[in-house]
Amino acid sequence: MLAIYEREWKSAGFPDQYQEEEYRKAGREQLEAFYRSFTRTTPDVLYQEKPFELRLEPDLVVSGRIDQVNRLDGRRVEIVDYKTGKVGNFDKAAEDIQLSIYAIASSEAFDLRPERLVFHYLMSGETIASQRDEKSLDQAKQRIAEIAGQIRAGDFSPKPGRNCGYCDFKPVCPAHEQLVTM
Repeated sequence: MLAIYEREWKSAGFPDQYQEEEYRKAGREQLEAFYRSFTRTTPDVLYQEKPFELRLEPDLVVSGRIDQVNRLDGRRVEIVDYKTGKVGNFDKAAEDIQLSIYAIASSEAFDLRPERLVFHYLMSGETIASQRDEKSLDQAKQRIAEIAGQIRAGDFSPKPGRNCGYCDFKPVCPAHEQLVTM
């Protein structure tokens, strides 16, 4: 596993060799910890990196890839999304649109019943599990349709937040311009 990691490592995008080596080392440690955890209680993995296309309207198709789908029993499954960042919280996981899309896709595209939706944080090994009922999945479909409508209308209003510091569009962003001139 570590040989594959080293072979597939890409050096592009790091500002210097020190930072690259720190990320590479952290990645190795996360991989080793994940392997130890995974082999202690091996899930019944149905799919890894499972692609899907979800037709929500005649002219709206959402496509993506689910990190992992584990069988609980029969058609009941657990969906796992692996995260490399900091641990989130239950409230955010319970409303996360990405997990909702995965739940809808597993049900409608694969005829499975998603019982648990899990964020697995590789840095800490922590997990946050949530569930969705029919009402919350219907709300997620409505939200997706709203977002699609905004995209079709060309409405790309900025949403200032913590990621602004990393954004490549700061030079042309009206929200950033307002912040700078205030």
